Formats: sequence, structure tokens, C-alpha cells
Amino acid sequence: MGVRSQSYERNQILEIEWSSGRKKRVREVVRRSNARVTGKYPSIKDEEVKQWESPLELNQMYRLDADPDVISYFEQPVILRYVLDGCVHKHIPDLVVKRSTGLIFQEIKTDEDAMNSDIKLRSNFMANHLPLLGYRYEVIVESEIFEEPYLTNIKYLLRHGRLYRSFLFGGGKIVKSIEEAGYVLWKDICSGEFGDTGKNTICGLILDGRLTFDKYELLSDETKIMVNS
Repeated sequence: MGVRSQSYERNQILEIEWSSGRKKRVREVVRRSNARVTGKYPSIKDEEVKQWESPLELNQMYRLDADPDVISYFEQPVILRYVLDGCVHKHIPDLVVKRSTGLIFQEIKTDEDAMNSDIKLRSNFMANHLPLLGYRYEVIVESEIFEEPYLTNIKYLLRHGRLYRSFLFGGGKIVKSIEEAGYVLWKDICSGEFGDTGKNTICGLILDGRLTFDKYELLSDETKIMVNS
């Protein structure tokens, strides 16, 4: 609930308050007293451990880690204070995502919660007012997060591609070889065409955006891996 104030007659964002010092979160996510499932996740974007407070948030972090256009992301680093319908409110978005195009505040919701009238009102307000301050606002819903086979594919890439990001296994030569051939079949990669570490390296190169395939089709023997143009 917001606090009604006679001082504010129009809808507006009053303040964007970022967390200070080395602590990125404005409130602690993982606590011993939590009644619901929470946890920590080691992101590959900035090699920092992220905190999540629902399976939805965790799986959205997988999606962000697997998106080459995402530079970094942070969990609950900001408080938005705003006036809506004459009341002062406070909102802490679940994530702030940094892309080359700017910062995006993301709120993670189930499909049902996203349709709640109060949530829709706040979401529309944020989507309309934050761009005036140089930011974007998105509501990411459960059906999008758990879309298959996309989620299965990126979990596979993350599981195997992490090794590539820790060590260099001749990624440049692999990219050049695939570029010259036009594409390589996944079954040939798994059979060792690029050596013992080839599969892990290629998974990492896909995560980096240097190689690609259709992630909305289940990765299989006949999947074509190509250079991302």
C-alpha cells in the first residue's frame, strides 16, 4: 500500500536510490529465516555470486547469462520511489540488466501475478515513466522464462560452456574453421572433430555470441552450428 500525500497531485517518479558501497543489494535475499526456497548462483557474466529468491529468478538468471547482448546484471540494487494516483509507493525491481543500449529494470512474475490489476497499473506506469529518465522497465513472466526447448538448450550450454570461459582452448581457430566450412553438425562436434575440449569450447563460443544455432529448436545431432554474423 502507498502512503497518501496531499503534496503530490500528479503521477511521477520521485527518486531512484541505488545501493551504496560494495553491497549491491538494497535488501538481503538469502537469509537463514527464509520460509521459501532461496539460493545463490555463480554468474558467468561478471563472475560474481548472485542471490535468488524463487526458481523463476534463478531461471531468468540462466537466460541472462546465456544472452550475449547482456553485459551484466544485478539483483535488487535499486529502490524506486514514486507517486501513483496520489499515493507514494516504494518498488524494488528484482533485477537490473545492463546491455549496450542501457539499463533495464526487470520484475519477475508468474503469469497470474502479472495480470493482477495493481501490478499491471504499476508496470504500465514504470514502462511509461522510466524511459523519460533514461531507463527501461520489463515484466518477465513465467511462461517466457520456462519456454522450451530454449531453457533446456541454454542450461546445456551453461553447464558445458563454463569450462571454456576459464581456459583458452583455441576458440579463434574453431570459429575460423566453421566460418570456412559454412557450418558444422553438432554430432561431429560431439564425436571429437575439434578435440577433447571442442564441445565445451563451442558451448562457450555460443554463450559469447561468436557462434550460434536456433535455440528454439532442441539441440540434436543434426543441429547446424554456424558463425554468428
